[in-house]
Amino acid sequence: MRTKAIMKKKLLTSLLLAMLATAMAWADGEPRSMKYFSFRQGGGMRIELSFHYELNRDKEGKGFLTMTGDCWHEEITIPVGEEVFQEVARIVLENGLDKAIGFYKPEMIIHDAPSLSFSGRFLDGKSFNGSGDIPREFSKGVRILKEYFDKLRGDIKAPGHLDTSYERPDFKDMWLFNGIEVVDGSDAPDELIDIANDYIGNENPAPPSQFSITTVLDGSRTYIAVENPSCDYSETYFLIKPEWERHLIDREELIRYLAGTYHGSDGKTYIFTYDGKYKSSPNAAPATLAFRETDDDICSNIKIGQTWYNFHVTDHGLRLCPSKRIKAMEYECVGKPIELTIDEEEGAKGRWKFTSDVVIDRGMLSYVPKKVVRKMIDELLARCGFKPSDENIEELKTRSWYKDKSTYERETFTDTERLNIKMMESAYKFRDEEKTDDDYPLYEE
Repeated sequence: MRTKAIMKKKLLTSLLLAMLATAMAWADGEPRSMKYFSFRQGGGMRIELSFHYELNRDKEGKGFLTMTGDCWHEEITIPVGEEVFQEVARIVLENGLDKAIGFYKPEMIIHDAPSLSFSGRFLDGKSFNGSGDIPREFSKGVRILKEYFDKLRGDIKAPGHLDTSYERPDFKDMWLFNGIEVVDGSDAPDELIDIANDYIGNENPAPPSQFSITTVLDGSRTYIAVENPSCDYSETYFLIKPEWERHLIDREELIRYLAGTYHGSDGKTYIFTYDGKYKSSPNAAPATLAFRETDDDICSNIKIGQTWYNFHVTDHGLRLCPSKRIKAMEYECVGKPIELTIDEEEGAKGRWKFTSDVVIDRGMLSYVPKKVVRKMIDELLARCGFKPSDENIEELKTRSWYKDKSTYERETFTDTERLNIKMMESAYKFRDEEKTDDDYPLYEE
């Protein structure tokens, strides 16, 4: 009993000292606040244990918290208020992080062991940092800050994040669709491998052991990725219900394909959103887009506002032409076409930006020429810091966002980009020799 009383007394004394230290820090009547604070952990041999957090202010004084996403290669940035800077200052002072003296030399060097470092600066200019074999009480303070920052993040996901499903979903009574083939989910693995071998054109079909079938989740959608690394084959299917109405180009995929802000040759702004809406300006009320098919099952007619248009995809955006119905499922253009140029200069970074935002499939790519698939690949590579192919590098150099690097350091793709780049490279590699323009009804030069 006496031991418990002594321990309780020590605990109360520690709490009082901490409260006294905080009170002294706030003695001037104004809460101490941070200008900047960051900490990171290197995972050593286990890179998935790496993380970083940075609390900072921009030139206008607005606060932002940048941190690692659900996977080590992802990054999330969220806006934060002044109260966050003050709370971080309180935790820093309460745990003595501001007393750190810099590098703490370890008694024993352990190669490839995780390492922790932190640094910060108060608004009054006082700065501090710690690294190396930092004292245990500092590690505790950093852990408290990590829990606080994670709570601020909540359920926010990094751009392009896909949740990996480690349990294969029940395919029974389901279908798999990639815009071309429809597969009965009951026998999905075997059928997918057969389709893959047929697509690759193997004289000697590759055995199942050479293929991997993985499942990823994007919101409410389940995607099945089929890969054969030995021949660079990759394909993506998504799970659908049997009663789902299928088209050669799924309307939802088409909506994603069109999404973006466009400037029309008629002087108007056209904004297509990923949820299938049209807006004439950022603050305008959204209107739902409508589609109708032609006699070859292509959704090449779109209703914007109260007007129906024939549309084509171009290297710069879209081409709209008011249309009239001449007979069942056949339409013709009337009037002058409207050229829509997609906005690449306001952070979009590219004509084919959707390849970084949403999972795409072979059905969509089959409606653009092979050279356009190459442009999509090169644009995605350039956005992520890789050198594009010689075929398109000169054109990409004219873009305001392009950076011509003397050396190319690897910058990691997001989950969505990684899935798409594999699939696009595969589609490009195994695409038949170039067909005539008539074979691509959605695309125009």
